[in-house]
Amino acid sequence: MNLTRISMRRSISDNIQTTSALFIISIILGLFQPCNAQDVNDSLFNELRAASGTERVDILNQISKSYEHTHPDSSFQFATQAYTRAVELDYTEGQAFASFNKGNYYTRVNNYRKAIEEYDLTIALYREVGDKDGLLKAINNKGNMYRLRGDYDNACLIFLNPCD
Repeated sequence: MNLTRISMRRSISDNIQTTSALFIISIILGLFQPCNAQDVNDSLFNELRAASGTERVDILNQISKSYEHTHPDSSFQFATQAYTRAVELDYTEGQAFASFNKGNYYTRVNNYRKAIEEYDLTIALYREVGDKDGLLKAINNKGNMYRLRGDYDNACLIFLNPCD
């Protein structure tokens, strides 16, 4: 009986130590993440200075995506710049990614009607260039917009017939 209690205490103690260690490691890693994100953004801004043409559109889209969760208004501004420049260059892939980013912005600010409009445009653009991965991401996001609005019938139609 005493051996069982000692074994259980040792097991509980080991679990607490392991949990504490994992918690401390996750906090430490979390502290360094903003620095890494800033390093990525600094690198993208450095690349942007020298970029032109479609490369500039791609970098603007990457910056927009990197700001999506932390600075949504900035994300939208970069997506709008990318979209405008992509239209000027007749760069459909760039237009699609920028429109997708704009849809994500409208989602974040709870403007589901505008988000659906952007995702509709994104879907059309990704279909035009044959990007199935981008197409399915946009369809998924559009379905989620209907779900968030409480329009489950349309959400189901989109999720059950994604490529129609």
